[in-house]
Amino acid sequence: MKRLFTTLVLACVTVFAFAQSSSILRPRIEIAEVLDENDNTILEVFYMNDESPRQYYLSVGNLGVGTDIVQVGFDPVFELFIPLGGTLDEAISSMEMLKAFYKQPRKSTMEIEGIFSGA
Repeated sequence: MKRLFTTLVLACVTVFAFAQSSSILRPRIEIAEVLDENDNTILEVFYMNDESPRQYYLSVGNLGVGTDIVQVGFDPVFELFIPLGGTLDEAISSMEMLKAFYKQPRKSTMEIEGIFSGA
C-alpha cells in the first residue's frame, strides 16, 4: 500500500511540475549593458518579450545589505528593476532624468518606482 501511494504521489508531483505556467521564465531581451570593473556593478536596459504593450526596464543590480565597506549580497536571488517607459523615447527620457540627478547637490533625494523581483 505504501509503495502504491508513493508511486501515485511521485506521478502527481511530476505532472504538476510540467504543468507550470511559462510566465515564470519570461524571455528577457537585453538592449544595453554596462559593467563597472572596479566594483563589478552591472546595469542593464531590457524589456520582456511577452509583454503587451512593451515596457522597458533598468536593472540596477542585486540586493545587498550593508555599507560601502561591509556589504552582504544576496546575489543572484533578488534583483531591482526601474520601469523606464513604454517606448524607447520614454526610456531615454527617464535615463536622462536619472543622469541629471547625479549633478544635484549632495543629500538631494528623488523617489522612483521600482520593482523588486526574485531572479
